[in-house]
Parts: sequence; C-alpha cells; structure tokens
Amino acid sequence: MRRTARKSKRVKRTKRARSSRVKKTTTRTKKNKKNSTKRKSKRGMNKFMVEKEKARKAGAETFMYDGKKYKQMKTKTGMVIYKKA
Repeated sequence: MRRTARKSKRVKRTKRARSSRVKKTTTRTKKNKKNSTKRKSKRGMNKFMVEKEKARKAGAETFMYDGKKYKQMKTKTGMVIYKKA
C-alpha cells in the first residue's frame, strides 16, 4: 500500500490556546491547623500504671495490684521496671 500525501487534520494552536494550557496559580489561603482543630486532652493511665508509677516514684521494692505482687528490677540501661514476683 502506498501512502497518499494528505493534509493532516490537526488544528494548529494559536498563541492564545497555548497560554491557556499554562498552569494557573491560585491564591488560596491555608488554614492554620493549630487554630482550626480542637486539641484532645491526654488519655489517663490505666489503674496498673498509676500504681506502678506511685511505687517507682516512692522507690518501693514491691507493690501489690489486683492481688498480685510485683517486684522491682533494673534493666542493663538502669531503667526501673516491675515484674510479677
């Protein structure tokens, strides 16, 4: 098959048409998230954690919670933890 020389049907774009393709910049104002959202208060600790923190701050060797005894231990890094005795 031989191709015939036909004029293309593509329409030439004028300068006006090209300029409309350029991305338009908008001037939007962003809302400050700190002012627009309400801050939630921190959730309280559960009963075990409250008792553990009391014992840790007092330097107690053991404390009781829910009928179970917890004994103070120290990790390699020096952090105070409590394990079931």
